[in-house]
Amino acid sequence: MKILLIGEFSGFHRALKLGLQKLGHEVILAGSPDGFKKIPIDVNLWPSNKWAKYKMLNAFLKQFSIIKGIKNLKGFDVVQFISPLRFHNSIPFYGKWFNSFCYKKMIKHNKKSFLVSCGNDSVYLHLGRKQLLYNPIDAEIKYSNVIPNKVKDYKALEWNKYLAKEISGVIPASYEYNIGYNIFKDEINLSPIIPMPIDTSEYIFNENIVFDNKIRIMHGITKHGKKGSNFILQALKQVENKYSDKVVIDTVERLPLNEYQEKLRTCNILIDQCNSYGYGINALIGLAMGKVVMSGAEPEELNALNVTDCPVINIRPDADDIFAKVEQLIVNKHNIQALGTASRNYVEEVHDAVKVAEQYVNFWNKS
Repeated sequence: MKILLIGEFSGFHRALKLGLQKLGHEVILAGSPDGFKKIPIDVNLWPSNKWAKYKMLNAFLKQFSIIKGIKNLKGFDVVQFISPLRFHNSIPFYGKWFNSFCYKKMIKHNKKSFLVSCGNDSVYLHLGRKQLLYNPIDAEIKYSNVIPNKVKDYKALEWNKYLAKEISGVIPASYEYNIGYNIFKDEINLSPIIPMPIDTSEYIFNENIVFDNKIRIMHGITKHGKKGSNFILQALKQVENKYSDKVVIDTVERLPLNEYQEKLRTCNILIDQCNSYGYGINALIGLAMGKVVMSGAEPEELNALNVTDCPVINIRPDADDIFAKVEQLIVNKHNIQALGTASRNYVEEVHDAVKVAEQYVNFWNKS
């Protein structure tokens, strides 16, 4: 098949692309490099970064670069979007119309169209998150004391629901992204949950060995409230106070993906996030490298993925809970090597890009 992937989310589409290519498909990834992460793409639809600091000018230029780019992106067997607002810009009274214009144009000029539900699409923001005991959006609001515009934007929700009904199908990447669409599943073609992909061949697995009797713990900070870094940093402070002779703690912030991964290679434990029911791409990279990963792994998420034995250590937005689970790893550091091996085995079994790509192709074909 000839496949067009639109948009990026922490390397999600890039990993899927690599899996599809290994199955023999022709794949183009278009969109933007996902900000500071600088993820490789084939067709950049966004204007030059030199205009990024001029928001209105950048939004104005963005419409021309997008139109120029998508006019050649036609005739694909499948076009798949991440986010229903990929082409939205900040020009008042115009951005939403331009966004819908671009989606309709691409749907019209390609055979089948699909939407991956991951990241902050509007159905999740308005419907899905309300069914969760905790979530990154409400945590962000509480931490910053500011309600993001995307949460107040009910027109975006209506567009999201309209788009879901017009396209060939919606594919949720986890339990959290499924529950919102499940409310109106009779009106759309809703796929079973397909796990997030990772190309395991890109990540070298090394035995997770504790050197110099010092356990190396890493946490990558993005947004303190959203990912729960405020709780994680509190817990790490407790760890440092009690076990300073047994741990080395490394916190990094907003690094390009390649630099971040270099840092990750040297740690034993990755603390990812604590405001989510499930784990994401960052956790998958840690698992693939054989790290002990602490992130979201609630029973609802594992049931949705149809797995019974997951090595991800579930953490919640509670500094004492996180501290207690890190402490257990410190006290039982002899288990770290085996846990690292289990991490790699798990990601190869559940999330390998080729296996995930096969599930996508099966759903595309029958839709």
